[in-house]
Parts: sequence; structure tokens; C-alpha cells
Amino acid sequence: MEIADPFCVCCARYVLGIVPARVMPAKAADALEAGYDTPSLRRLAGESPGDEDVIRGLVQNAIRELDLPEPTRENEAFIAVRAIGEDVLAGRTGAYEGAREVWWKIADAKRETAWLLPFIGLASEYEDSPAHRDRYTEQILEQFRLFVDHTTPPPWPAIAR
Repeated sequence: MEIADPFCVCCARYVLGIVPARVMPAKAADALEAGYDTPSLRRLAGESPGDEDVIRGLVQNAIRELDLPEPTRENEAFIAVRAIGEDVLAGRTGAYEGAREVWWKIADAKRETAWLLPFIGLASEYEDSPAHRDRYTEQILEQFRLFVDHTTPPPWPAIAR
């Protein structure tokens, strides 16, 4: 399973507290339908949506069994930002809206991650400076391109300016 897979992205959002536990059994069933199969994924798909403690353990086990990145808040924040970036770059979400989602949902859940600061700054500047929104939009897109082009969280080599 790749980090861009819907189940992986949903796991990331779950670990960050963005997605509630009750949706995870249905997402596990979707992953089974997509051809992924592990013991914990099967158990998770059949679990009652209300048993949050069992769901938490099964999600963690499924992540390991599917050989996904360790479910640290940093890895999960990266996966979630990367998924937002894919939506932005594909035109399904606006650049500002994507940066705002990173700011309000992911950065709020993962306060100490310095590599989220460009999204916060650019979304804030976009709001405060309507005359320069085109420039901020392009800079937001550049940030999302960095995330989509990588499969691990920063630090990455600096890009040439």
C-alpha cells in the first residue's frame, strides 16, 4: 500500500484526530475491497464503530501489517499534507483552501512541526493581502509540490530560488 492510498490517508487523519474512530471500520472494508488484506484490516472492517479502544489498536496493527510509515504524529501529518497537496495540484481543492486546511486542522493537531509554518504564513498572508493573492497562490502551490514530490517528511534539500 502506498502513502497516497485512501486508507493510509484516512489513518493519518485518524491519528491526528481529524477523522473519528467510527469511520475506520468502513475505510478498512474499502481497503479490503481494493485488494489489501491483513488480519487486523479484516478485524477492523468487522468492528463496531463505537469501540474506540479496539479500533485504535487495530488501526495501529493494520498500519504495521501494511508496511506503512510508523504512525507517529509527524509521519501522519506529512501523509495528510501530501494528500491535500495532491488534491490542490489536481485542481480538486483551491491552493488557499488547502493551505488553510493544513493550518487549521493539521498544524493545530501537530503544533511543533516547523515544516508546516510556510502553509500557515502563506494562508495568513493570502487572507491579509488581497492585492498579492496570485503570488501567494503560486507559493502555496510550490510548497504542495514539495510534499507531493517526496515520500518521507522533511527535512529535504533546499530548493533553488
